Amino acid sequence: MGEFWNAAVFKKQNTVNVQEVLKKLAEGDNRFELIPEECKFHDCEGGTAIEFNDHCIAFDEMAAALSQSLEGPVLVCNIYDGDYWDYWLYKSGKELSRFMTIPDYFEELDDQEKEQWCGNAELLSAEFGCPAEPLADYLCFWDETMPDKDTWEVLDFLRDLGFALEED
Repeated sequence: MGEFWNAAVFKKQNTVNVQEVLKKLAEGDNRFELIPEECKFHDCEGGTAIEFNDHCIAFDEMAAALSQSLEGPVLVCNIYDGDYWDYWLYKSGKELSRFMTIPDYFEELDDQEKEQWCGNAELLSAEFGCPAEPLADYLCFWDETMPDKDTWEVLDFLRDLGFALEED
Protein backbone atom coordinates (compact mmCIF):
# COMPACT_ATOMS: atom_id res chain seq x y z
CA MET A 1 0.00 0.00 0.00
CA GLY A 2 1.32 3.44 -0.92
CA GLU A 3 1.48 6.68 0.97
CA PHE A 4 -1.63 8.70 1.70
CA TRP A 5 -1.42 12.19 3.20
CA ASN A 6 -3.88 15.08 3.51
CA ALA A 7 -3.32 18.63 4.67
CA ALA A 8 -4.98 22.01 4.51
CA VAL A 9 -3.66 25.54 4.83
CA PHE A 10 -5.60 28.61 5.91
CA LYS A 11 -4.52 32.18 5.44
CA LYS A 12 -4.68 34.38 8.54
CA GLN A 13 -6.63 31.94 10.71
CA ASN A 14 -5.73 31.16 14.28
CA THR A 15 -5.44 27.55 15.39
CA VAL A 16 -8.28 27.80 17.91
CA ASN A 17 -10.82 28.79 15.24
CA VAL A 18 -9.64 26.04 12.92
CA GLN A 19 -9.89 23.47 15.70
CA GLU A 20 -13.46 24.55 16.47
CA VAL A 21 -14.42 24.26 12.79
CA LEU A 22 -12.87 20.76 12.61
CA LYS A 23 -14.82 19.64 15.69
CA LYS A 24 -18.06 20.77 14.06
CA LEU A 25 -17.20 18.95 10.81
CA ALA A 26 -16.50 15.77 12.81
CA GLU A 27 -19.95 15.83 14.46
CA GLY A 28 -22.88 13.83 13.17
CA ASP A 29 -22.24 11.38 10.34
CA ASN A 30 -18.61 12.61 10.03
CA ARG A 31 -18.50 11.98 6.28
CA PHE A 32 -14.86 13.10 6.25
CA GLU A 33 -13.76 10.50 8.84
CA LEU A 34 -12.14 13.39 10.65
CA ILE A 35 -10.60 12.90 14.10
CA PRO A 36 -9.58 16.41 15.22
CA GLU A 37 -7.49 15.23 18.18
CA GLU A 38 -5.32 13.17 15.77
CA CYS A 39 -4.65 16.11 13.45
CA LYS A 40 -1.37 18.05 13.61
CA PHE A 41 -1.55 21.85 13.68
CA HIS A 42 1.24 24.14 12.52
CA ASP A 43 1.54 27.90 12.90
CA CYS A 44 3.32 29.06 9.75
CA GLU A 45 4.37 32.33 8.19
CA GLY A 46 1.38 32.19 5.84
CA GLY A 47 -1.17 31.19 8.48
CA THR A 48 -2.28 27.86 9.92
CA ALA A 49 -1.61 24.44 8.43
CA ILE A 50 -3.15 21.17 9.48
CA GLU A 51 -2.12 17.64 8.65
CA PHE A 52 -5.27 15.53 8.84
CA ASN A 53 -5.53 12.22 10.64
CA ASP A 54 -4.90 8.98 8.78
CA HIS A 55 -7.86 7.83 6.69
CA CYS A 56 -9.41 11.31 6.67
CA ILE A 57 -11.26 12.01 3.44
CA ALA A 58 -9.95 15.49 2.64
CA PHE A 59 -10.67 16.38 -0.96
CA ASP A 60 -12.77 19.04 -2.68
CA GLU A 61 -15.79 18.62 -0.38
CA MET A 62 -13.57 19.16 2.68
CA ALA A 63 -12.08 22.30 1.10
CA ALA A 64 -15.57 23.60 0.33
CA ALA A 65 -16.85 22.89 3.85
CA LEU A 66 -13.84 24.52 5.51
CA SER A 67 -14.02 27.58 3.27
CA GLN A 68 -17.65 28.14 4.22
CA SER A 69 -16.65 28.43 7.88
CA LEU A 70 -13.29 30.20 7.63
CA GLU A 71 -12.40 33.59 6.21
CA GLY A 72 -10.05 33.74 3.26
CA PRO A 73 -8.74 31.01 1.02
CA VAL A 74 -8.56 27.34 2.00
CA LEU A 75 -6.18 25.02 0.17
CA VAL A 76 -6.45 21.25 0.68
CA CYS A 77 -3.57 19.10 -0.60
CA ASN A 78 -3.32 15.33 -0.94
CA ILE A 79 -0.85 12.62 -1.76
CA TYR A 80 -2.69 9.65 -3.20
CA ASP A 81 -1.11 6.21 -2.86
CA GLY A 82 2.35 7.73 -3.39
CA ASP A 83 1.47 8.16 -7.08
CA TYR A 84 0.43 11.82 -7.41
CA TRP A 85 -0.38 14.95 -5.44
CA ASP A 86 -3.15 17.46 -5.93
CA TYR A 87 -4.81 20.50 -4.44
CA TRP A 88 -8.17 22.25 -4.28
CA LEU A 89 -8.39 25.97 -3.57
CA TYR A 90 -11.72 27.23 -2.23
CA LYS A 91 -12.99 30.51 -0.86
CA SER A 92 -16.45 31.14 0.60
CA GLY A 93 -17.58 27.68 -0.53
CA LYS A 94 -16.60 28.21 -4.18
CA GLU A 95 -13.82 26.48 -6.06
CA LEU A 96 -11.17 28.89 -7.35
CA SER A 97 -8.55 26.46 -8.66
CA ARG A 98 -7.48 22.84 -8.65
CA PHE A 99 -4.40 20.92 -9.67
CA MET A 100 -3.34 17.29 -10.06
CA THR A 101 0.05 16.03 -11.22
CA ILE A 102 -1.62 13.15 -13.12
CA PRO A 103 -5.12 14.39 -14.01
CA ASP A 104 -6.00 11.26 -15.98
CA TYR A 105 -4.91 8.88 -13.22
CA PHE A 106 -8.33 7.29 -12.87
CA GLU A 107 -9.62 7.73 -16.41
CA GLU A 108 -8.43 9.22 -19.67
CA LEU A 109 -9.39 12.87 -20.01
CA ASP A 110 -9.59 15.02 -23.09
CA ASP A 111 -7.53 18.22 -23.28
CA GLN A 112 -10.41 20.41 -22.09
CA GLU A 113 -10.95 18.23 -19.01
CA LYS A 114 -7.19 18.20 -18.26
CA GLU A 115 -7.13 21.98 -18.49
CA GLN A 116 -9.45 22.12 -15.49
CA TRP A 117 -6.68 20.49 -13.42
CA CYS A 118 -3.77 22.78 -14.40
CA GLY A 119 -3.78 24.96 -11.25
CA ASN A 120 -3.17 28.69 -11.20
CA ALA A 121 0.05 30.11 -9.74
CA GLU A 122 -1.05 33.73 -10.23
CA LEU A 123 -4.27 33.16 -8.32
CA LEU A 124 -2.42 31.34 -5.52
CA SER A 125 0.03 34.25 -5.37
CA ALA A 126 -2.79 36.77 -5.11
CA GLU A 127 -4.71 34.79 -2.48
CA PHE A 128 -1.74 33.92 -0.26
CA GLY A 129 0.52 36.94 -0.86
CA CYS A 130 3.56 35.05 -2.12
CA PRO A 131 5.52 35.05 -5.39
CA ALA A 132 3.89 33.14 -8.26
CA GLU A 133 7.10 32.11 -10.03
CA PRO A 134 8.23 29.32 -7.69
CA LEU A 135 4.67 27.97 -7.46
CA ALA A 136 4.36 27.71 -11.23
CA ASP A 137 7.32 25.31 -11.31
CA TYR A 138 5.26 22.71 -9.44
CA LEU A 139 2.12 23.04 -11.54
CA CYS A 140 3.03 20.70 -14.36
CA PHE A 141 1.53 17.40 -15.38
CA TRP A 142 3.63 14.29 -14.90
CA ASP A 143 4.00 11.51 -17.42
CA GLU A 144 6.00 8.29 -17.82
CA THR A 145 9.04 10.26 -19.06
CA MET A 146 9.40 11.81 -15.58
CA PRO A 147 10.41 8.86 -13.37
CA ASP A 148 12.13 11.00 -10.73
CA LYS A 149 9.03 12.90 -9.65
CA ASP A 150 8.34 12.67 -5.95
CA THR A 151 4.89 13.26 -4.46
CA TRP A 152 6.49 14.80 -1.38
CA GLU A 153 7.38 17.84 -3.49
CA VAL A 154 3.99 19.02 -2.25
CA LEU A 155 5.82 20.04 0.94
CA ASP A 156 8.13 22.28 -1.11
CA PHE A 157 5.09 23.71 -2.87
CA LEU A 158 3.45 24.50 0.48
CA ARG A 159 6.70 26.01 1.80
CA ASP A 160 6.81 28.35 -1.21
CA LEU A 161 3.17 29.22 -0.49
CA GLY A 162 4.20 30.26 3.05
CA PHE A 163 3.47 27.06 4.95
CA ALA A 164 6.64 25.22 5.95
CA LEU A 165 5.78 21.77 7.32
CA GLU A 166 8.33 19.31 8.63
CA GLU A 167 8.67 16.13 6.61
CA ASP A 168 8.17 12.97 8.71
